[in-house]
Amino acid sequence: MATTLEVLNRERLVVETEKGLRMNYRAIKKDVRGMFNTYLTRNEFFILKSLCMTSPQIASALSNEFQFSASMITALADELTKKGLISRERSEMDRRVVELRATEDGIELFEKLEAMKMDYLNEMFNEFSESELETFTHLLQKLDKKAKQ
Repeated sequence: MATTLEVLNRERLVVETEKGLRMNYRAIKKDVRGMFNTYLTRNEFFILKSLCMTSPQIASALSNEFQFSASMITALADELTKKGLISRERSEMDRRVVELRATEDGIELFEKLEAMKMDYLNEMFNEFSESELETFTHLLQKLDKKAKQ
C-alpha cells in the first residue's frame, strides 16, 4: 500500500507530466503554424497533405477524414484551387462526381513544408539520444492506447 507521501509525489508527477505535454504541444504547434502560415492555413495544409498522400479524393471523403463540414471542405478546396495547389476534375467513371487532386505545385509545396517541419523537429529533439526517443515514443504510444480505452 502506498504511503501518503508516495501518493502525493505520484500526483505531482502526473500533473507535471500533463502540463509538460500540453505546453510543449502548444509551443510546437505554434511554431509549425508560424512556419506554414506564410504559405497555407493549418486546415489547408491538412487537406493538401491528404491529397498528396492519396489522390484523387472526393470532398465527402475529406469531410469524413477531418470531421469538417462539406461547406468547409468546399471553401478550403476553393482556396487551394485558387493557389494552384489542387485541381478539380470530373470523374471519368461518374461525371456527377468531382475529384480533387494535388497538382505538381501542390506536391512541391507539401514536400517543402514537410522538409521545413522535419528540420524544426530534428532541432527540437537534437539533444535526445536514439534510446531516449524510442522510450519517449513508447511512452506516448502507451498513453495513446490508454486514452483510447
